[in-house]
Amino acid sequence: MATEKSARERLLKTATALLARSGYRDLGVTELLESSQVTAGSLYHHFPGGKEELAATAIRDFGNARRAVLDQLLAENEPADAIRGMFDMATAGIERSRWRLGCPVGTPAGEVSNVGELVARAIRESFDLWIEVLAAAMTDRGVAMDEAARLAAWCIASYEGAVLLCRAQRDTTVMTDAANRVVRDIEAASAAQQQPDGRLTLGWR
Repeated sequence: MATEKSARERLLKTATALLARSGYRDLGVTELLESSQVTAGSLYHHFPGGKEELAATAIRDFGNARRAVLDQLLAENEPADAIRGMFDMATAGIERSRWRLGCPVGTPAGEVSNVGELVARAIRESFDLWIEVLAAAMTDRGVAMDEAARLAAWCIASYEGAVLLCRAQRDTTVMTDAANRVVRDIEAASAAQQQPDGRLTLGWR
């Protein structure tokens, strides 16, 4: 049986994979314990709130980890290239899983009206983190704040929707197409010129 420290890590790793595969509703405690090789007592020791607390923690941890990846990509690339890298990473992960695993934030997000507030808040906060970091990168390159926020939200919406269709169709074409569309929009916004009336003319509109 796992040590207490590794038991918590195993629970989180397994919960993340199950959330990515099937969402929150189908996150079964029996499968979770068997896959993690931990006891029910260990689950409730580390997560007194049980399944809900574990799921919320796994979602939040993944959200923070993905933000760190975005920060690194953006530190090394222009926003458009960083976004393409994000799509490419997701595509590779879906293919490796043989279409079984999606996003552990996006998959349960489809059930957000039927989950508890703890899980719903973790989902919202994760999306907000990603939108925030993308919008900040675009404003640093001269895109107006409101436009950058809208474009960042559009990027995450396109990403999550493409992941869903990619798994359903078992075809990565939609990931490539979505990435290309978002990249064009970001490049157009970054290249927009300030107009005399103070507005930005964005090519993606």
